Amino acid sequence: MPRTSRSRWRCRGFFIALQYSMATPASSHTPFRGFASTLRRMVGFDVALLRRYPKFTIAVIGILFVPMLYAGIYLASLWDPQSRTHNLPVAVVNADTGVDFQGHHVQLGTQLVEKLTAQPLFDYQPMQDAEAAQAAVRRGDMAFALLIAPDFSQSAVPGAVAGAGKLVVYVSEGNNYNGAGVAKRFAPELARQLNEALNTQRWNAVLDANGNIGKLRDGVGQLQAGAHQLAAATQQAHQGREKLHAASTQLTQGLQKAGNGVRTMEAHLPAANDLQALKDGSRRLASGQKDVTKGLRQLQGGAGQLRDGTSQLEAGAQKLPFGRAQVVDAAQKLGQGASQLHNGLGSAVAGSDKLGEGAQQLQGGVTRLADGMGQLGGGIHQLAAGLPGDAQLKAYAQGSAQLNEGLTHIASGSQRLSSGLDQLAAQLPAGGDSALGAATGAGMAASVQTVVEVAAPVANQGSGYAPHFAPMALWVGATVCTFLLAFRWLPRSLAGLPNLPLVLGKLLLPGLIATLQTGIVTLVLVWGLQMQVRQTGLLAFTLWLAALAFLAMIFALVVIFGDTGRLIAMVLLVLQLAANSATMPIALSSPFFRAVHPFLPMSWAVQAMRVAMFGAFEGAWLHSVALMAGALCASLAAAVLFARWRLVDDARYLPLVEVD
Repeated sequence: MPRTSRSRWRCRGFFIALQYSMATPASSHTPFRGFASTLRRMVGFDVALLRRYPKFTIAVIGILFVPMLYAGIYLASLWDPQSRTHNLPVAVVNADTGVDFQGHHVQLGTQLVEKLTAQPLFDYQPMQDAEAAQAAVRRGDMAFALLIAPDFSQSAVPGAVAGAGKLVVYVSEGNNYNGAGVAKRFAPELARQLNEALNTQRWNAVLDANGNIGKLRDGVGQLQAGAHQLAAATQQAHQGREKLHAASTQLTQGLQKAGNGVRTMEAHLPAANDLQALKDGSRRLASGQKDVTKGLRQLQGGAGQLRDGTSQLEAGAQKLPFGRAQVVDAAQKLGQGASQLHNGLGSAVAGSDKLGEGAQQLQGGVTRLADGMGQLGGGIHQLAAGLPGDAQLKAYAQGSAQLNEGLTHIASGSQRLSSGLDQLAAQLPAGGDSALGAATGAGMAASVQTVVEVAAPVANQGSGYAPHFAPMALWVGATVCTFLLAFRWLPRSLAGLPNLPLVLGKLLLPGLIATLQTGIVTLVLVWGLQMQVRQTGLLAFTLWLAALAFLAMIFALVVIFGDTGRLIAMVLLVLQLAANSATMPIALSSPFFRAVHPFLPMSWAVQAMRVAMFGAFEGAWLHSVALMAGALCASLAAAVLFARWRLVDDARYLPLVEVD
């Protein structure tokens, strides 16, 4: 006996023994024995099905693997998408022209592209034209695009303004909502990394090629100490500014009074001619005094001669014959007077000599006085000319007030300088150059900013997932129809008739059900959930065509493979859910799902819905709709050509669901 026959008889023997043990009547009529007997008999009937119908046994065994297939296929499509981001196509347009900075030509855009391609997180594909890259994103050829403007280096490298250098990340939310989310998460991370790299370069430029962070910290520490001293000194100057202002006011007033007094003195000083006349008079006085002394000496000599003459007269009078006594007496008196005159003139001569000496001294004093007065006049004139005028004193007062205000600003600025240096010292890393990259991101300006530009925007997350769940719901709705209507049953009275009208007739009622299901789903999406839809008519038509295509496919599976077709439909459902790129970009899935994605009708339905709802894929709606229509026609053709009907009596042609 062949091995296959022996195995079949062994399996059949096993089921016979199991059925016999389950169906053996109980020997006792106790309540428990009765319950066990009933249980065994009921199970025996089901086990008998396994023995009598080998295909049923195979179906049961197949059902064991359905949950595994459902969970395994879906999880496999979602398994570690982060490890497959290198398959996500990203367009890179580098139009940066560079900038000359500190003696170097910097091409920041080129550096960024080199850094991205050195460790590719995505599948970067360089393109020359920004508009072409944006069009590729809208068509769905690229997940998103990174656009580097021509002035990127000019704006970003100096770092004067935060966010001056802008990187544009262009993405289409309608093409794939989760794919857009990947781009939005990538944008700020790219800006952070680029800012850190730029700030490290700036620090290296500050420190020079052989510098280090320790020297910078020492320099900042010295600046910090100097700033603190400056702040303390300016604080003292700030405290003394009121005294300085008051003193400058008093000084201005005193200088005004001094100037007025000096100018008054200058006006009352004698003229140079008067001083010269005074010197000439004192010189003539001294000269005249000499002549007076000389005359007095001559008078004294004459008085001596007069005295001697009176003595002679007295001697001659002794010889007179008469009147001798009167003449002698007169001569004696005259002699006495002459003696007194001589003596007085001697005293006058002595006094005149002293007067001459005084005149000489007076002449010298007057000369010195006149010369001194001349020098004093010249000094007072110079002093008057050197003293500031009223306009100058007013300007000095205004300058003092401005100085007072300037000291106030200096005090405030020194405080800010000290505070800023304290913050700089706190931000500098304590270690060497290895810590530089981590510190610069927070310590310097974020000169690069990413800007996300969105095409075909999606209002919210629910709208983004609608193209995933709506086709799934329609597929489930078509599958449910197989549990209501016996697709494979054919009334015996219709046997032998052409398959085309039979297939179309069998699909009329479930097609009407699918149409009503489509209308309800559309109403719930548009009016129930208030979903923002670009073109409601296109959406309704897309859902209707997808429902008919799904129904035709499931119908063909059932009429060709029987109830096994339902199992195939369930597996096909989860396969399409895993590979339709509705929950994530298909590039993040495994190679198998990427390979089958273009051939699945649910993928076409998802794309057509995104066009109708969000205006995605640059409006390429007709292509997806044509593919769904082709799937509908191909399914109808397969059902017509390969249908395997099960003939039943007309009276037994009933719905599968119990209605009695």
